[in-house]
Amino acid sequence: VHHSGMIECRAKVRWLSFEEGGRAKPPTGPRYSATARFGKAAEQAAAEPWALVIYIGEDAANVTVSPVVDSAPAELFQSGSHFGLYEGDVKVGEGEIV
Repeated sequence: VHHSGMIECRAKVRWLSFEEGGRAKPPTGPRYSATARFGKAAEQAAAEPWALVIYIGEDAANVTVSPVVDSAPAELFQSGSHFGLYEGDVKVGEGEIV
């Protein structure tokens, strides 16, 4: 169920390999939750971890991301924004908002 006013955007994700310390294989959809840390954002909000819901279709590299909370700053979800995906303290992927 999608709420009005909620941010949803497309992203490209590179899932870290098991050898890189990531998952044994990319998560399968349709819905996957992870924590994102955004880089290079002007505001301190970027340093905070934000819970994301990631909708995965046929291709795990091309996904739709949506923040769990409405208070997530919209500027983090603009095209070109980079983020790391974490399960707990473990980095499992790197993404870019397209």
